[in-house]
Amino acid sequence: IKLGQLLSTRPDIVGDNIADELANLQDDNPAITYEEVKTIVERELHGNIDELFTEFDHEHLATASIGQVHTAVLPTGEKVAVKIQKEGITNKIDLDIKIMKYIAVRADKWNSNLRKLNLPEIMDEFDRSIHKEIDYNNEYMNMQRIENNFEENEYIHIPVTYPKYCTGKVLTMEFIQGTKLNDVYESQSDEFDKKLLARN
Repeated sequence: IKLGQLLSTRPDIVGDNIADELANLQDDNPAITYEEVKTIVERELHGNIDELFTEFDHEHLATASIGQVHTAVLPTGEKVAVKIQKEGITNKIDLDIKIMKYIAVRADKWNSNLRKLNLPEIMDEFDRSIHKEIDYNNEYMNMQRIENNFEENEYIHIPVTYPKYCTGKVLTMEFIQGTKLNDVYESQSDEFDKKLLARN
């Protein structure tokens, strides 16, 4: 799924039709149950979910290939988005990448048309990238870095993160109601000032 999402942004490699089909993977991902979420959150944050949060929505807000997001409320009253990594995802990724690297090497060796794409190198880069992504500590540190770099810019807001509620598999941040950039791009109404957004 993750590789498909990546390739959906590269119509120059896979063509427009395939890229459009792969774009459906951005939203269509299998969810895990609340019981699984509860187990992960309590193990990672070392506490009872009902004591860690005054509210925790049993229904997910969004789900992705690696994790899913639930809204919750902290004891201090802040509404937050809690991103939880799916159980066993690292092992699944490692196995899938071995298979994809095997195919990439053979495709590169035996198909001259595919050789120009350098599939083994793409898979090596994908391997490095996805292993950074599955450690939520990296995402947490990147959010802090971007916040510091753009603290003077009034047009950029990075969600506040809550270190006490963050680990390598759980990331808790300020909940922000927003609009997907694709929805802005495709909108035909005057709801969005696209020129202003682009300039900012």
